[in-house]
Amino acid sequence: TDAYRALRVRHVAGGKLTSRAIRDQLVDEGFQQYLSHLGGGIELIELLMSADADGIAVSELEIEGKLQVAAVRRGLETFIGDPDLLLEEDDLIVAAAVEGIRRKVRRYQKVVEA
Repeated sequence: TDAYRALRVRHVAGGKLTSRAIRDQLVDEGFQQYLSHLGGGIELIELLMSADADGIAVSELEIEGKLQVAAVRRGLETFIGDPDLLLEEDDLIVAAAVEGIRRKVRRYQKVVEA
């Protein structure tokens, strides 16, 4: 946040900050440099799960070669994206995804009014 102020950035999306906080908890410092340079059309995304995702397994959300769940944040706990983990409404998913794939999982994404 101080870095953003120094750069005179007035608004930073809360979702971006949340995904970075989760990433920082999951990935050791030496590996973090690679995450910012994924390239090749791969991006880190976060998805807040809607009621439609309640009870589906992480493996059902993933799309081979296109979307891989790295972590699930539920309340104050963070889990590695185990394929058998059952999702719940309001889970926050952090995933590596091919750019543009978000639309294929949109039905599971909760719409949050600002």
